[in-house]
Amino acid sequence: MAVHIFDAEDSDGDSWMEVVEGSPGPSMRNSSASLLYNRDGNVDSTRKTASWVADDTWVSEFEEYKDIKGDHDNRKGAENSSADAESSPPFDFTKDKAQPVDPHHVPTLAHSQPDQRLCLDRPEVGDIKRHFNEVQSFAAAQPRKGLYYRLWLCWMYRMEWPQIEHTAQHAPDYIVQVVNYWFGLRNDPFWTASDKCPYECKDVEDDSGRTVTQELLRTLAIDRRYFEHAPPSASHVETRYPASYGRIVERDNIRPDSSTMLRPHKYPSTPPTLVDDSFSFLVRTYKSFGSPRSNRAAQGAISFQTWIHWMHQVNLQPSSKQWAGHAPWPSGSPSVSSLTQGSPWSSFALKNIGDVAYEDRLVFPASSYDECPYTDEKHEITETSVDTNPRPRWASHRTCASKLLAVARWVILAASVVMLAMYHFYPIPDSAPAVDTTAGNDLCLEPECIHAASEILYNLDPHYEDIDPCVDFDKYVCGGWRDRHDMRPDQGSIFAGTLMAENAQMRLRHILEAPEAPEEQTLSSTDKDNFKKLKSAYDACINVDALKKRGSQPLEEILNNIEGIYSLRGKDSEKNLTDALLYLMQTDVSVLTDFSISPDDRDPDNVVIFVTPPRKIGLPSREYYNDTKVVDDYRSLASKLFGNFNLHHRKSDEPKSPFKLAANVVLFEKKLADATPDTQAQEDVTQYYNPKSLEEASSLIPEVSFNHILTELSPKDVKTDRLIIGSPSYLKEVSKIIKDTPREVIQAFFKFKAIQRYYGDIEDPKVTPLREFNNRLAGKDSQATQDRWRKCINDLDSGVGWILSRFYVLDAFPEESKELGDQIISDIKEQFVYVLDGTKWMSAEVRQLGKQKVANIIQKIGYPTRSPNLMDAEDVNNYYGSLNIYGDKFFENSVGMANFEFKRMWSQLGRPTNRDEWGMTAPTVNAYYNPPGNEIVFPAGIMQPPTFYGPRAPLYLAYGAFGAVSGHELSHAFDSTGRHYDQIGNYTNWWDDKTVEAFEERAQCFVDQYSNFTVPGPDPDSKPLHVNGRLTLGENIADAGGLSASFHAWKKRDSSHSDKALPGLEKFTKEQLFFISYSNWWCSKTTKEAAVQAIYTDPHAPKSARILGTMANSREFQEAFQCPHKEPVCKLW
Repeated sequence: MAVHIFDAEDSDGDSWMEVVEGSPGPSMRNSSASLLYNRDGNVDSTRKTASWVADDTWVSEFEEYKDIKGDHDNRKGAENSSADAESSPPFDFTKDKAQPVDPHHVPTLAHSQPDQRLCLDRPEVGDIKRHFNEVQSFAAAQPRKGLYYRLWLCWMYRMEWPQIEHTAQHAPDYIVQVVNYWFGLRNDPFWTASDKCPYECKDVEDDSGRTVTQELLRTLAIDRRYFEHAPPSASHVETRYPASYGRIVERDNIRPDSSTMLRPHKYPSTPPTLVDDSFSFLVRTYKSFGSPRSNRAAQGAISFQTWIHWMHQVNLQPSSKQWAGHAPWPSGSPSVSSLTQGSPWSSFALKNIGDVAYEDRLVFPASSYDECPYTDEKHEITETSVDTNPRPRWASHRTCASKLLAVARWVILAASVVMLAMYHFYPIPDSAPAVDTTAGNDLCLEPECIHAASEILYNLDPHYEDIDPCVDFDKYVCGGWRDRHDMRPDQGSIFAGTLMAENAQMRLRHILEAPEAPEEQTLSSTDKDNFKKLKSAYDACINVDALKKRGSQPLEEILNNIEGIYSLRGKDSEKNLTDALLYLMQTDVSVLTDFSISPDDRDPDNVVIFVTPPRKIGLPSREYYNDTKVVDDYRSLASKLFGNFNLHHRKSDEPKSPFKLAANVVLFEKKLADATPDTQAQEDVTQYYNPKSLEEASSLIPEVSFNHILTELSPKDVKTDRLIIGSPSYLKEVSKIIKDTPREVIQAFFKFKAIQRYYGDIEDPKVTPLREFNNRLAGKDSQATQDRWRKCINDLDSGVGWILSRFYVLDAFPEESKELGDQIISDIKEQFVYVLDGTKWMSAEVRQLGKQKVANIIQKIGYPTRSPNLMDAEDVNNYYGSLNIYGDKFFENSVGMANFEFKRMWSQLGRPTNRDEWGMTAPTVNAYYNPPGNEIVFPAGIMQPPTFYGPRAPLYLAYGAFGAVSGHELSHAFDSTGRHYDQIGNYTNWWDDKTVEAFEERAQCFVDQYSNFTVPGPDPDSKPLHVNGRLTLGENIADAGGLSASFHAWKKRDSSHSDKALPGLEKFTKEQLFFISYSNWWCSKTTKEAAVQAIYTDPHAPKSARILGTMANSREFQEAFQCPHKEPVCKLW
């Protein structure tokens, strides 16, 4: 005997489940009996929790049914089993009034949306954007604590659609079923008793005490009651569930004025095939368009509601003829009254579609618009192609200002449907050549094109037609992007590259958290060892419970070691200080000065020791030490940490209070910061390249024995007498500061730096003040913490990055992407040679050497093939052969990985430069130019959308984004830094005086131009901060030169390979889309605090300035958008 689970509410609004024995009828009149269970699965609040499972049908059974039935039989005599279930409800439901229907509410896929009461104990949703991140973070933090993906999906539906990629990463085993669920194409039960939770937590209790199984089955029963069986009538819902009446009526499109049953909807028997993430494109397109009924959209028809909404977006009132021809449901010329009487539409909703106020009359009179407005007859929708019993979703409430954007999105919808149908009925094998899906027209309907078009349309400002692209191209291109992307509480800034990096992280998380290693059956034994090392490091990091159990103990061991090495009673101060610096260097704690091994700028075939000031003393830059409020907060932070770690009276003859010691340490830091060269000087090779003998270097700071450091760290067979001193004046000043500072202050400073370095690697309340301070300084939520899995992947990338890179490349980087990347870079190099030929301000000799330099540039794409060879599992394994990883000791792994890299770096001393090494791992979303190596490097991570859509997408997209990035890096070879390195990478003066003078004159234009850009000051009453045009000069020159070179390289390629247009973007020329593609890469959001920090420390201009400034310097942009002034503001190439 089966029991059927229904929903109920009592007069106080509490939620219950009604368990009905027998066959459920539409109004439950035939129910032979019923039991009431509260949301915890308890009968009369006294029964123990029942365990629920699903059987082959829509119904559910109790595992302890006999006990339940016995209890039911005891109650049966007290109830009238033959009573009308509607007229005699167990509770008095008549006290509650129906909730009004909000016609502007946009339910997401109403036919499959779970009952939202399941979500009420989760974060409240008063403000969608604010709470979306909250729920997303909550869901991500619960995978091993009972969070079933089905419930996560429920919460997500309250906020925003989860994308297909999200689903694949959270629940890979459910991907097909989830796709079916979204599109209402369920030919088999979505959840069955055999389903396995991807997190293996099915019966774990969640935070509210309910088991996940209970919540799952509750959702299951509610969902299937409405959609796979007969939905209840409106009158029944109003009587039974008054508190939910408005929501259910809206969700299920039950006619408020009818007591008859709606027919159950029939779904197609076969789900469409998932190809190239095409569903994610459809999901985004449908969402932006008001989501027509997905079953009809999948069959190639468009809903009446969406069609009429589109018509009003273009300011047309269709006539009766159009109505009958395009939307024959219902045919004729109905009035509002007649339409609402025979449909689930409300009069109020119809009167407010498209901002048109209708009267109660024939709403579609004959007019001059009788001709079909579609440009192509294939879009015509006939009576046979439209579901005659539709149940439409409410459309988004849009204004006329975004009408053409809506038109474009409609075209993408139609294109997506065509593509989807083709891939479903005529799947293309992986080895088959690309099929021209445009059937002879000029639109590209490849999945990459649909994806790109959808992204561009979303990124455009909703009112972009009201914006002059020649004045504010940043808002024009990125207004929509900012509307739909919010920063997480733990973020101070985001841009398109941030989202790309997060996609790479999510892919890696999927690999690491899969039930078994990727491609387990085909992995070699060596790769199994590689994956085991990677997985052990990840498991140790993700185990927060173990970290909390250890607390601060591993960090305090480092603090004790510092105390033992640099004791307060030490007699040999030079040896004590030098030994302390050695220990901290090997522990990856930066204090007074940094030692590194890098190619010698004047002899790049050999490496040399660089001694430079620390990049950061404590605060982000020396400017912060002049901000009274920041320094006061920083001093207070230090005082709290010293008290928490008891640093103020450890083995000291004269104990100091935490605050007094903290004040002295902060003052010590300020002195060091004041002695540090500014960021610009540290980036300038003409200032940081100061060769010294060992004796000369030691004389600058006699308190530190450079000879002892080199003896301890250099390979035994290597003797060196030459160092590059980044700032001799800094070392001299540090020597004076050390002499004037008590030992207890220096010791406390060392400990303070160790805490700042490793606070993120422990779980202990002692370091909470430091996290909160850093968050506030970057404009983040002070209580925010990064998702643990994100931190763990970042740590793996830093510590065992090449193992991580190997599995990333095997999973995410096809060979065809590398081939296209090579082609683009080669085209740009060729174009740059052409540009140099025409550069008149250069002397002929310098031009010739410049062309040779371009020809010599080495391009590295995707991943390294040496040191290590990422395609060779054995080589990757040998690279980390000496690194020990523990599956239960995260802190030791973190210190060990840092020490491994430190030793590897020093082992290179005395050997020729290894030109095969990469400075970035494969998942990195970035690129770089290395002047001494004369090489440009593009990791696989940056060769993903939106910078790189692959070979099937129009080349103007790839050249506009990835091509501009490539040109940018190549241009660095001739910017304010790169120009100092010749054609083989030697730091030398190879430009004559006249060429240098002409360069400086043109460079000054860029300095002045970008110095006019500002960001808000740190305080409400402070003046705006200007961009440092001198600090950002190299990047700004590279932006302008890279974009120009990429544009002309694309134009040359386009002359022999003409690209098709993107659906929905036909109004834009290919040239315009080139610049839109470029600018999409720089769409960004930032907090005020993060923007201020970047002004002080970042050699890159703010992202918005990189759009506006680069466009102002591009004649090609001015011509493409027909700007009144065609001359660029500044031009070098």
